[in-house]
Amino acid sequence: MDINSPVATLQKIGPKYKFLLNKLDINTIGDLLYHFPFRYDDYSQIKAIISLIENEVVTIKASLLKVDNIFTRNGKRLTRAKVQDETGSADIIWFNQHYLKSTLTLNTQYNWSGKVVKIGNKLGLISPSFEETKEVSLNTGRLVPVYPETAGVTSKWIRTRINDVACLIN
Repeated sequence: MDINSPVATLQKIGPKYKFLLNKLDINTIGDLLYHFPFRYDDYSQIKAIISLIENEVVTIKASLLKVDNIFTRNGKRLTRAKVQDETGSADIIWFNQHYLKSTLTLNTQYNWSGKVVKIGNKLGLISPSFEETKEVSLNTGRLVPVYPETAGVTSKWIRTRINDVACLIN
């Protein structure tokens, strides 16, 4: 693979993404690799649920026990999940993301990364980043690069494509 090859030669980059990446001045594989992050989110602190402290930014490795979509009295759409590790359980809430109920798999272990907040009388996470727990994590459990984006191209998508290139090189 040549660093000067068009970015569209990569799998999962068709005409739509080629156009969107062009808005970010990413036209070649080299442009993608040299599209540097403008900041990093530190999700490297991995903690057990029992040791969470309010306002910390952490990653917890926990299994998904339950997930429900809720409509509040004042019309807000919430997705509420309960997760558990060996030390206890925690609640997670997302706003206006009802699709997550069909995306998440019960009894599967995920890494959940975000800021610890008080939810009712317990500690939990609001709108955390998450991914299934595996050997190599791209979006949780480490310093996570945040890239300049455009509509339709997220930092998560860019991280995945850069990882795809790195796998091809190795």
